Amino acid sequence: MIYFDEARKYFNKSNCLKRRYSAVIIDKNGVAVGAGVNQSMVACETCARENIPHNTGNYNECQSVHAEQFAMLQAGKDRLDGSTLYLVCDQDQNPKPCPICQRMMDWCGVRQEIEGSDG
Repeated sequence: MIYFDEARKYFNKSNCLKRRYSAVIIDKNGVAVGAGVNQSMVACETCARENIPHNTGNYNECQSVHAEQFAMLQAGKDRLDGSTLYLVCDQDQNPKPCPICQRMMDWCGVRQEIEGSDG
């Protein structure tokens, strides 16, 4: 689907050492309202989460904002209700948001589209 390809265009902006994510949010009218990558404000030389299991919700050592959070911040709450998030990862097919991002998405009325699904 075209929106997943659009999300992949942002991979090179991620500075995460563990895995790169990028996301786009499309509103209920089909308009792109937000895009984001997992990114830290400072470039990390090593990953503090290297030996912590992925997607457990334990991000105390991580300085990054997640791609989903970045895209939602860019879109703004007024434009999120009824929107769809397209999330891609350089290491996972059909990645799932972490528990914190999922909670934010649920709160704002954002659903995730799964690549390869019928919609």
